[in-house]
Amino acid sequence: MTLKEKLTAEEYAALDGLKGAYKEDGDDWILDLAPAKSAGSVDETGELKRALAREKQDRRDLREKLDALEDNSDDDARKKALKAQDIDKLTKSHTADLKKKDEKLSGRDAFIKKKLIDAEVKSISNKLGGEDNAEALDPHVRKRLFVDFSGNDPELMFLDKDGNPGSTIEDLEKDLLDTKYLARILVGSKATGSGASGKSSSSSAQTAKKFNDWKSSDLKKLREDNPAEYDKLKAARDS
Repeated sequence: MTLKEKLTAEEYAALDGLKGAYKEDGDDWILDLAPAKSAGSVDETGELKRALAREKQDRRDLREKLDALEDNSDDDARKKALKAQDIDKLTKSHTADLKKKDEKLSGRDAFIKKKLIDAEVKSISNKLGGEDNAEALDPHVRKRLFVDFSGNDPELMFLDKDGNPGSTIEDLEKDLLDTKYLARILVGSKATGSGASGKSSSSSAQTAKKFNDWKSSDLKKLREDNPAEYDKLKAARDS
């Protein structure tokens, strides 16, 4: 799902799950990628992507200067103008600048990734788990999302059960609904629409299962994916 920088009112109304990433601007809605302001902050809304582009261009400019310096190091005129220690000094300076640029880019990428994923995780978790169980469902949703930065704009992607890209939000929701050990925290009526009664019955039956009714393989997976739920079952057995 590619995130557009600007949406019309109609496009915003049709948006599902990422409305929190936009802010109103007249009759339109614009992508709000600025981090929350703190005391003394001078960050302005809408500057993040432009700053990211500037950082990338600066990095390319520095790389070109470094390459030109290395390519011309054998030139007689340059040998007379620059001593060996001067070249070494300039090289170290450019390398340090490139490292700083990389660190800034990594920080901005991390912020964009967190904002996109957090919004989608919240939407899916509340839809399938309801307010009471959204937090418990969070890690199961989060591990199936990632952000692709290879294009012009960051794009939220979905992973399949084996961790491979190319899945969809519908696939993710179906996989979660079909996961037996998550039945206790899923809201069947919200997740399945007209099929709510069937899913609710399945959830009720699953909820009634005690610790000793579970297969050892299912208990092992439950302990790995949802330790809190595993501990709850175990405590009920030991009480």
